[in-house]
Amino acid sequence: MQKKVLILSSLLIILSMLMVSCQPAVEAPADEKPAVEEPAAESDDVVEIVIMRMAEGHDVELELIEEFNASHPNIRVIPDTVPANDMYPKLVLTSEAQQAPDIFMTFWTLGAASNGLALNLDPYIEKEGEDWYNLYHEGGWIFHKWAGSHYAVPWRVALASVFLNTNLLEEAGLDTPPNDWTWEDYIDYANAMTDPDKNQWGICQMGSAEDPGTDYQFYSFLFQAGGKMINDEGLAGFNTPEGIEALQFMVDFIASYMVPPGTTAATANVCHDLLAADKAGSWIDASLWSGIIRNIHPDAEITTVPVPSHKRSAALIGGTGLGISATSKHPDEAWEFIKFMISDESMIRWAEALGFTPPNIKLLTEHPTYAEDEEQQRVFWGMDNQKLYPLSGYPSNAELESILRSYLQAAYLGEIPPEEALAGAEVEWNEILQQYQDLDWWQAWQD
Repeated sequence: MQKKVLILSSLLIILSMLMVSCQPAVEAPADEKPAVEEPAAESDDVVEIVIMRMAEGHDVELELIEEFNASHPNIRVIPDTVPANDMYPKLVLTSEAQQAPDIFMTFWTLGAASNGLALNLDPYIEKEGEDWYNLYHEGGWIFHKWAGSHYAVPWRVALASVFLNTNLLEEAGLDTPPNDWTWEDYIDYANAMTDPDKNQWGICQMGSAEDPGTDYQFYSFLFQAGGKMINDEGLAGFNTPEGIEALQFMVDFIASYMVPPGTTAATANVCHDLLAADKAGSWIDASLWSGIIRNIHPDAEITTVPVPSHKRSAALIGGTGLGISATSKHPDEAWEFIKFMISDESMIRWAEALGFTPPNIKLLTEHPTYAEDEEQQRVFWGMDNQKLYPLSGYPSNAELESILRSYLQAAYLGEIPPEEALAGAEVEWNEILQQYQDLDWWQAWQD
């Protein structure tokens, strides 16, 4: 009963976020079939499986699906295209109705696994063998693990990175910073790129209580200050001197006039528009935004570098995985399709189309698209040299993150000091997390 109540509570939180979301709707490609509600009945010889994919994806995904279908006459994969922010709610609803997709793209794997919506993939992974597993960087696996098992396989990785406007760098007489730059360097760069008279700001800081980027930015500074989100007991770990230092550091950005007015309403869309328009010098978010920004703003002059270090070099890592529904009637066929999608050939085509970083170590070190690309190699450097913590690496993550964003926004507004904001969020987090303490799920947060 507790799990059903928790699922419903998480779903209501997500749905309320969607109602106020300002993210523009993305239409599915015109040549794609509509989202599948009731797949056609299977013949005796063909197994039909459904993959729930992101509407923000690329046509190359549909091409790969067609190629798989052509080469596997006994399996037919049907795409169900859903906006990214709607995917988890739909998985919850369809699972309750026993109509869940067989495969789903996921960046919220722990939420799905902790609520019984995702299939444990350990038996399939073990059959593939250790060499196959090690093809993919541990940074790709880390955010798909729950209580010691794997519930999705990595398809792309996205490391917390600093986006820099190279026009403003040049105007300020600055070179691209080195991989091992520091908080002090970051402030120097931000100050040099700030000119309120020109409506130019060194840092675009998200503060919307509805945008996931608001808590995402905080995590980066928390980790660099030596803190972490979850403590050694599986409860909230951010209400510490390190957490307070990190949040105070961000509050000071506002007080120092390095961020544009209206921080508490700023979203990812606002920040990447300002960055592309030469109005923001820097912005912290997932490295995958590089391809998205360049697709929306082809003339944007940007580059990415690792997040700065402070007491240690650490970063948040996330990305996208492919999971199988716990109620799928065809998990073997679903696994066959997943292996096809994460093969070298498929991954190269998909990652190149969108400018994403693949989790495949061989591609990162040997394929010229990645091995000879400075930005891709900076992401790879961070994967190998920074302490990595998983994005949304806790159960009921959507509900927890919504709670934290509200307290961060209150701190940015000056309504409460950082220590009170983190203390308030800690109380509400622990009311939820204590329900999972007997599962010993927080290994990724232990140093």
